[in-house]
Amino acid sequence: MNLKQLRLSKGISPSFVASKIGVTYRHFNRIESEGTCLTEDREEILAVIYDTTIEDIKKCAKESER
Repeated sequence: MNLKQLRLSKGISPSFVASKIGVTYRHFNRIESEGTCLTEDREEILAVIYDTTIEDIKKCAKESER
């Protein structure tokens, strides 16, 4: 599962997540599609938003890189 699939499975909009991690909608699309620019702080926030672990966020980010 990649980052976008994880977000969709939780029913959360990309604009909501972008605002919570402090990036533009466009930047967030790059994070989801490329798995890049994901700092530790952003991983922690995503883990809370998606109700999962940081390890799962990292795995999904690696899947997004492919």
